[in-house]
Amino acid sequence: MMDIREFGASWQDIYVKLDTSELGNSSTKQVKILSISLPVAALCLFLALCLILYVWQKKKDQNQQHFSK
Repeated sequence: MMDIREFGASWQDIYVKLDTSELGNSSTKQVKILSISLPVAALCLFLALCLILYVWQKKKDQNQQHFSK
């Protein structure tokens, strides 16, 4: 059990006793969110880098073909 202090509109302290399982574990929720969002963000950055390199290489090849004629 864990005590939680809540403040009402009249600024009186209200103490509510809750079981810790009812509070929800926000740290595990954050870990789940990070474990999903970080790999997705890394994949997006990697794909963006690949796209930039592909476009750059295509432009480089086109310029070389143009000058070789």
